[in-house]
Amino acid sequence: MEFKGFSIKKLNYEIKNEKNQSGKKDTSVKFNIGYGVSEEIEELKKGHLLVSCYIDQFRENSKMEIEVTLEGMFDFPSNSTEEIEQFIKLNGTTILMPYVRNIVSMVSGYDSTKNHFLLPTINVQKLFQNEEF
Repeated sequence: MEFKGFSIKKLNYEIKNEKNQSGKKDTSVKFNIGYGVSEEIEELKKGHLLVSCYIDQFRENSKMEIEVTLEGMFDFPSNSTEEIEQFIKLNGTTILMPYVRNIVSMVSGYDSTKNHFLLPTINVQKLFQNEEF
């Protein structure tokens, strides 16, 4: 598996003036993973992986929403499509997660309203075992 790079497909950052009914700081983080394999030539297959992250965080008088979608591109030597899908699903997601984490941190860090958000380091294998994707 060779990582060829990634592109940002979607980036949305929004602060809404919404009163938090519970009064507590409340955060929701969700991920969505999609992948596919296309055959370019006999010796090489191309894999694509979409990783989306959705974050909602309530503060006292505001709600921060961040949505990031990255597409990773990978080349594979001639393997079965099922093997490639397993590589993309686990290894590709593991490769893209630090980029998602960095983009979320960087974008929220530029906001001077103190809404900086840092995703924790994510154990991708454990997330897939827990079927949280």
